[in-house]
Amino acid sequence: SLNHEDSETRSSSEIRASVAMNVSNTRTMHLDEFFAWADAYLEKLVLERALFPFCVIPRQSQELDIIADILIFGPRYSVGASLYLVEIDWWRKWALYVRFPEALKNNDAYSVEAYGLLEEMSEDCEEVHRRPNKINNESLVEGEVWNLNRKIKECVDFVAVPSSAWLLLQQWYSGGPTIRRKVISGRNNSGPASVRYDLGATLDLFLSSFKVILCDKDGQPNLATEKKIVTSMQCLLIDLLRQCKGTLKSEI
Repeated sequence: SLNHEDSETRSSSEIRASVAMNVSNTRTMHLDEFFAWADAYLEKLVLERALFPFCVIPRQSQELDIIADILIFGPRYSVGASLYLVEIDWWRKWALYVRFPEALKNNDAYSVEAYGLLEEMSEDCEEVHRRPNKINNESLVEGEVWNLNRKIKECVDFVAVPSSAWLLLQQWYSGGPTIRRKVISGRNNSGPASVRYDLGATLDLFLSSFKVILCDKDGQPNLATEKKIVTSMQCLLIDLLRQCKGTLKSEI
């Protein structure tokens, strides 16, 4: 095990050797358990230094560089793009962990509010060096994953990130559920995130669900053919009919 007293001064090779000597005497530890232990016994950046030789997770600076490159230097969100929702509390913990607000200011990017952050977020607080646990988007949904809480707002309850950023965050931290939404043509959102969208583009947050059932030749519904369709509230009737036809095609 790592010695809490001198772990700050030990080299990566010394940390690796210490861990290796104890592997045979310990049971398998789940990654979440390891992070809980690290929060309790390791100081600040020692967790990052300890894991780096094993390539278990990227370093803080690596996570920042990769995600910042996608969000700061990537294109604005255009019609047809798929975005993924990340719950705001988790997002802010991650942002403090990697010092994302500082990167935004250094790169003359959009305001921190455009990324769901707050100007008064302190980088001196205890959370800044603590790696967040797994992503938890449960507060965004009501019942089934497709059905979002109708009160949620972008940059208040969640941030929307491109698929490339979501896949990396999910790979590094696990968790979920995965919530994907399309950017559609429509009136721009009035919130701070609107600057990250093309003019005339908006996030299609809330979907509709309904059931379709085939009827027999006598006009009686065949319940065995019942299917659920989840679609955009902005869906055109012609597209909706095509979706119904495609969904029931296997039953015909």
